[in-house]
Amino acid sequence: MITVQPLSLAQVAHPAYARALPGMLPYTHQAELYDAWRQHQALLVVTPTGSGKTQAAAFPILDDGEAAIFVYPTNALAQDQERSICRLLERMGMPYYQLTADGQWDAGAYRRARAVLVRVEGQILEEFRRLWHQTRKGQALAQILSHQEKPLLLLTNPDTLFLMLALRYHAGFEILSRLQGFQTLVIDEFHLYGGVELATLLFMVHGLLRQEGFLRRVVFLSATPQREALDLLGRLFAPRSIVAKAVPESHQPGRRVLHPVELEVTSASQVVEQIIGRISAMRGELRLSPDPDLVPLVVIVNSVLSAIHLEDMLVRSGFDRSQLGIYRGLSDRAIRDVWGKLIVIGTSAIEVGVDFNAEYLLFEAWSGPSFIQRLGRIGRHREGSAVLFAPDHIVAHARQLAGHLSRDELAQLAFHWYGEFDARPWFSSTGKGLLACAALLERYANLTSNSDAAPQLRERRARLLSDFGERLGVSPQLLAQVRHLLKRPPAWLASYTRAQNFRSSGLSVPVFDVVEARRRGEAAHGRYEAELRVLLERARRPKWDGDSLQIQGYGDRRQVTAESRFADNEYGRIKPCSEVRLFFIVDGNHHPLSDFAQRDEHVVVKVPPAAEPYLDWRMDYYPTRGGFLLFDGNALLACEICERHGLLTPAS
Repeated sequence: MITVQPLSLAQVAHPAYARALPGMLPYTHQAELYDAWRQHQALLVVTPTGSGKTQAAAFPILDDGEAAIFVYPTNALAQDQERSICRLLERMGMPYYQLTADGQWDAGAYRRARAVLVRVEGQILEEFRRLWHQTRKGQALAQILSHQEKPLLLLTNPDTLFLMLALRYHAGFEILSRLQGFQTLVIDEFHLYGGVELATLLFMVHGLLRQEGFLRRVVFLSATPQREALDLLGRLFAPRSIVAKAVPESHQPGRRVLHPVELEVTSASQVVEQIIGRISAMRGELRLSPDPDLVPLVVIVNSVLSAIHLEDMLVRSGFDRSQLGIYRGLSDRAIRDVWGKLIVIGTSAIEVGVDFNAEYLLFEAWSGPSFIQRLGRIGRHREGSAVLFAPDHIVAHARQLAGHLSRDELAQLAFHWYGEFDARPWFSSTGKGLLACAALLERYANLTSNSDAAPQLRERRARLLSDFGERLGVSPQLLAQVRHLLKRPPAWLASYTRAQNFRSSGLSVPVFDVVEARRRGEAAHGRYEAELRVLLERARRPKWDGDSLQIQGYGDRRQVTAESRFADNEYGRIKPCSEVRLFFIVDGNHHPLSDFAQRDEHVVVKVPPAAEPYLDWRMDYYPTRGGFLLFDGNALLACEICERHGLLTPAS
């Protein structure tokens, strides 16, 4: 058993906080950020989970009366931080108005408000569209952004920001023009982005927002940033870096931000069955609380299918399904409710930032950063107990430990136990990384291709891309190659541009899951998006039903291979899927999803067998004759991995 020691941070008196929040001493990183606010156009705050990152950024925004965009990696975190900002506004005595799609408009409250909050993502935009009887989500978004007579705080995710900047919404230029009303962009949990997503995010912020004069300030918030990612930030933004200061518990003034946690580490063998056993043993201690923020038990597992299996087993053992908070994939987002529940069951979607007031945590972790994030769900408001279900080599390491460890000491050990986690920040400065960024601008050129402004826009795109590459240290030769390629783009780049979204690393399919609908007792809750790989390997009795794939839940894993018109040794050439006549073989049979990748625009590449050690579960790859196939963003990343390790011949 390991006792994880409490964490305290230094506090300091500050006149702005004393004026707006009497009696409150801010943490030193909050005070430093406020003092640096007007002197720096880019800021980086590195501080542990639960230590007031959002308040650090929100306070100077509110105090200055700025309009700001807050970008969170998950909708759950955006919803949680919306509550935090509202509490801060209330403590500051600042009237505010929350713009929601519930149909209740209070003109008097809006007039009195000194700030307007709105949370925006796909489902919320659909609700606004219906409320306002509009035909397109873009129209709803444009109307939301029109509320700029007061400082507007827009909370969103990177996917929605991408759609705005890539002009994917109807009324795209109108939406883009209204982004000029925002002064500050806040990127929370920056350390979670890697590979294609990191390259796209950096180019969106640097190339499309900062360089085009949309924002005067960008703030990055992070708990465990990688050194290479920090180097990228330094090259592009030269941010003023502010780091939280941990102090002994006896330090005055100081404040405890994380409480002690008793941590047990045990084998992950038969993890669902073990978790069921643990829950059964503590069943008498689990009580629903009248406080909706108090969740007695949080369970986080690596696999969505493990989460489904765990939920069903708990119901069969006598738990009421309504007492279980579910936050995972392969489900309708409408069921993702975690507040006021007895047990919350989640996957990686819930590990970031959600401010649980929990007593117990049972969890898996797949990397050092994942371990830190998930352990951070416990000990935020009270002492707690946690059990980590880990691979045997990590259990062996943990059993050599005893007694007390600080959070920092445990984090260093976790990174050692799990090995180096490569977020692949280097992709941003590669040829395919630059082409992925260029694709973000292609829609601008296409929409103006018949206008006099087209040549100027294409020249601007080349200039933005060159500046981005030069700041990242890309060689002049590589930049020249990319610019030359963009003058006569290959067919695959046009297909990639049409398929591109922020999370372009894997294919997803619209699904109607008969078993999930039955589980929820409502047909509407059986509809969701599912990853192609999961459907190929696990979906029971798949068949096309109109525009979606009907399945009967999920079963045991099956063997999946792919066949295409790639030649046996044709490696590293990216092609539109429509050119390669792709189809999937599952347990020896032609799969109904074989035509899916060709129904919409997607690209695919073939890499040699020697690439397999450098691929991982984050990259969906499919065995094929003579190698592996990868799609869309993964295709671009796989090409650069192969180049990096010398796996492609000059001919390829």
